[in-house]
Amino acid sequence: MSSSEIPVEGIKSLEDNIDNEGNDDFVFQTIIGHEIKDGNLYFQARYINESGCQDWIVPFKWLKNDAPLEVAHYIKSQVVEASRRGAYSMWANTVLQAKNINLNRIMSSHGVNTDIIKSIRRLSRNGHKRNNPTEIKFGHRVPISVKESLKLDKENDNSLWRDEITKEMDAMEEHKCFEFRNNMGGLNKENGWQYAPLHMIFDIKSQDMRRKARLVVGGHVVSCDGFETYSSTVKAVSVRLVMIMADHMHLSVMSGDVCNSFLNSPSKEKIWSRAGPEFGEKEGCIFTIKKAIYGTRTAAKAFHDIFADCLRRMDFLPTRADQYLWYIKSKDYNRYDYITTHIDDFMIASKKPSKYFFHYSTGIFTKEH
Repeated sequence: MSSSEIPVEGIKSLEDNIDNEGNDDFVFQTIIGHEIKDGNLYFQARYINESGCQDWIVPFKWLKNDAPLEVAHYIKSQVVEASRRGAYSMWANTVLQAKNINLNRIMSSHGVNTDIIKSIRRLSRNGHKRNNPTEIKFGHRVPISVKESLKLDKENDNSLWRDEITKEMDAMEEHKCFEFRNNMGGLNKENGWQYAPLHMIFDIKSQDMRRKARLVVGGHVVSCDGFETYSSTVKAVSVRLVMIMADHMHLSVMSGDVCNSFLNSPSKEKIWSRAGPEFGEKEGCIFTIKKAIYGTRTAAKAFHDIFADCLRRMDFLPTRADQYLWYIKSKDYNRYDYITTHIDDFMIASKKPSKYFFHYSTGIFTKEH
């Protein structure tokens, strides 16, 4: 029986069976279906005893006590709630987390190395991903490597992916992100240098079906001890307040983001790598990374410092309540102009917001939304 066919009215008969017949010898076997009615979750559950099996409609508050793990796994895989953080999903997460904690404690008490178990699970998950590498987005295949992207261009008789790779590498060259070397002289751990792989990731934009290629570094293998990596963002309430003030004072609101934002910031870590096929004739060459390209752990913090310095040069000041809400005394009227920043995105509220867009003189290029 499907979940839509579950007769919730049958719950009363189940209550009668339990109260009047004393069916304590029935043992839970499995969950067949479910239904959410009036905000309450009901399951069609199968119970068995010596004489056979019987299907009953059981409310969540009962079945979670009989078979908590089975109910939690079923909710995670089958029950779709209106909210991503619905009550049933939150309960299932709590149960499964408690199970994992208790299982690790039991294994540790018996001398089992839990790190080995975690590594096996991680390899199993990664193996599953590798067996299903192809992603289809908006009816188009998304490549996972430069080689596959060029192959797709050839199959489709176009150069969409190649053009995006060229555009990305041109931006890297324009911002002088790499310093190529003839050898590895001095690139060792004793001098603070760390190796990190680079790879190209691909996506398709939903707005205009445009292909997108981004060169990222494997920052997960780089130690950032001694560096500050945390970078917060503007509070949601600050954005709402700016919108309210803009409406009240009849200000214009303009938003945008910084093009190739992280490439404007110097890299704090000392990282070297080897060029891949996206570098063309330089493939296989050794280079050091000079800019905070995507993937490094300090990239967001490094860009925030650059962006903040740029705003201070324009005489903006951060507010006390939110350091990502900036203000300046306006020259156009007897009030203030405001800018909020969210990593590389920003919103301006002013009589003439376009005058605050950053130009070549600041070293940061922007595009308007």
